[in-house]
Amino acid sequence: ELSRETLGDRHPQTLVSLTNRADLLMALGRRLEAEPLYEEALRFRREVLGERHPSTLMSQSKYGRVIHLLGDALAAEPILEEASRLLTETLGLRHPESLISLSNYAGVLRPLGRTSLAGPYLSQLVGLNREVFGEDHPITLESLQEFGNVLAQVGRSDAAERQFAEALRLRRQVLGNGHPDTLASANNYARMLGERGDHVASERLF
Repeated sequence: ELSRETLGDRHPQTLVSLTNRADLLMALGRRLEAEPLYEEALRFRREVLGERHPSTLMSQSKYGRVIHLLGDALAAEPILEEASRLLTETLGLRHPESLISLSNYAGVLRPLGRTSLAGPYLSQLVGLNREVFGEDHPITLESLQEFGNVLAQVGRSDAAERQFAEALRLRRQVLGNGHPDTLASANNYARMLGERGDHVASERLF
C-alpha cells in the first residue's frame, strides 16, 4: 500500500509489490485473496507495458494458474495457453519464465481430459525443467508429479509408479515428510499402489 500511495498504481515498483503480495497469499494457501491482486497486476501491466511484454505475460500465467487452482480449468486454459506460447516465442523455450509458464499450462490439461496432449508435453517439460532448474526444484517436481498423474490416468501404471516414486523421494528430501506437497505425492502414489492391489506397499508410504 505504501508503494501505491507514494508512486501510484501503475509504477513498476507498485506492480512488483502487488505481485509479491499475491505470491505470498498463494504460498499461504489463500487463493481467493490472491486472485484479485493477480488480476489487478495483469490489468495494469497490460496498460503500462503492453500485452506482449514478458512481465505482462508472466502476470497472465500467474492469473491463469490461480483461476485453475480455484477450480475453473476451462476458463484458465486459454489464458495459460496464450501466455506460455507468447513467452516461448519471446524468450525462447529454455528461459526459466517460459518453463514456469509452460508448467502452469501443462497442469491444466489433465483436468480437461486432454491426456493425449499432456503426456508428450510433460515428458519434454520434465527434461527441460531438470536441465534449467535442477532435479530438486519445485517446478521440476511439480511437472514430474503431474506427468505421473497423466501416465496413471491413461493406464501406464508402471511408468507412473516410477514418476511417483521419484517425486516422493525428492519432495521428502527437499521439503520434508510433513509438507503438503510431500503428502500429496505420497497420497497419489499410495492410491495407485492400492488400485494395483499392493496394499502393503501402499500402507508403508505413511
